[in-house]
Amino acid sequence: MAVNCMKNGAFNYVLKTNLDLDSLFEMLKVAIWQYEINADNERYTLLKDEFINKVSAYGKMLHTTEMIVSDLLKEQMMFPPTIEKRIKEFKSFYNKLLSKEEKEGPVSDPFKRLTDVAGMRVIFYNTVDLENAVSLLLSSDDFLAIDGISKIKADDKYNSFGYRAVHFDVKVNPAKRLHLKEYEGIEEIPCEIQFKTIFAHSWSKVHHAFSYKQNGTVALDGETQKMLNEDFNAAAKNLEDIENQITILCKKYAAATDSFPNGN
Repeated sequence: MAVNCMKNGAFNYVLKTNLDLDSLFEMLKVAIWQYEINADNERYTLLKDEFINKVSAYGKMLHTTEMIVSDLLKEQMMFPPTIEKRIKEFKSFYNKLLSKEEKEGPVSDPFKRLTDVAGMRVIFYNTVDLENAVSLLLSSDDFLAIDGISKIKADDKYNSFGYRAVHFDVKVNPAKRLHLKEYEGIEEIPCEIQFKTIFAHSWSKVHHAFSYKQNGTVALDGETQKMLNEDFNAAAKNLEDIENQITILCKKYAAATDSFPNGN
């Protein structure tokens, strides 16, 4: 790297007269620092261009995923779930990449490593429906795991109530759909599917709104954030109790009504 830095301008400084080694070392440090900044800026630009080029494919994958999941769950739930979906903004994508590289080392293919650029959340009114939906998705062959070979798996990533959700990182099964023209261009596009109850969704949505500004920066000072977390953790216990009670009631009375599975 030092040789590259010399080629990129530091060599000109060496020609100065009365140059001591300490000064040369400092100049090399500056040159290396500038070289790394230029490399980071170049990488940022290249990734952003690639991200922009892939946005339409991510949107297509989201639409396809929503259609498949909606068809799977249709008339199978006590209450029709709500679906939210989004494509991660580039700034959020890039910051997550930097955070991951800081913990795990260099990522050679960020678009393959980060599987949640396209994300869909399915929100259920009780855990009975959620668990039923998990079973339906796992038993279908519409999706494969990210490697494009294995069957999908459910990943319950978090134990704490507000963040609790069942995650699936998926790709479309090529044997099922990719031979059709309307699905061209999404064979390598992953999507994260998240199943969550409305109670946990409400908790995380409100907690996040108070904790972060729209640009993703922290909204509160450390002491206020600590107090907010304590208050929301206390509220989570009450919400979890309500969620459990609603689930018990759904199991108890579902058989006594003919309005399901439409939830009317």
